[in-house]
Amino acid sequence: MPKEGKSDAEWNERLYQYAAGHFKFGKGQKPPAQSKWSKKLEKIEKCPRKTSSSSKDLFGKPVLCNCGYHTTVRNLFYNRIIAFDS
Repeated sequence: MPKEGKSDAEWNERLYQYAAGHFKFGKGQKPPAQSKWSKKLEKIEKCPRKTSSSSKDLFGKPVLCNCGYHTTVRNLFYNRIIAFDS
């Protein structure tokens, strides 16, 4: 009997946790290569907030997120609404 895939809400929550550093993908846990979730995962991995070691750059300016999964208290609610709509 084949396994059922994760729902969109489960993938979305997992990607938020991954972006925040609270979840690590183990062997066989990443989304399928051609899925929309794989594309979003690639976007998170290329995001300046993910690749930066701090939240500020060399000149003291904040490192901005371009993936929509790195949230601050101010835009937490807004990003979750956008992520569920897309």
